[in-house]
Amino acid sequence: MLRERLNQLALIAAAVVFAWVGLVGLFAPMTIAAPIAMALQASSAVNEVRANYGGMHLGMAALFVVGAVSKPFRRCATVVLTVFTGGLVLGRLVSIVVDGLPNRFVFQLLVAETAGAVAGATLWLAPRSDAPSS
Repeated sequence: MLRERLNQLALIAAAVVFAWVGLVGLFAPMTIAAPIAMALQASSAVNEVRANYGGMHLGMAALFVVGAVSKPFRRCATVVLTVFTGGLVLGRLVSIVVDGLPNRFVFQLLVAETAGAVAGATLWLAPRSDAPSS
């Protein structure tokens, strides 16, 4: 029961963060680009930010909400949280090795994404009370 509540809480927290990023990315793409010194000079670049930071993050937020409120989807949403944020962490770590150290804002993203991946993995891999014991 506690695991389920913690899982719901983690998914809701992720949904809030992803929804915020999604709304900002969709409606204020320059706000997303500024802290990472990314110039959005062409409509294609703005389109890419709106799609990835906007639409994709809002879609992920919706999935996390569904997982939080619907037990049959909870495990799937937790796996997606783990794999998605883990992929972000992997990309950032490779970039640190290949490209060098990023700014403070990107380090904050790395910390948040690592927290999401660790929380998701912990909840995903934790024994479930409804699982048969061996």
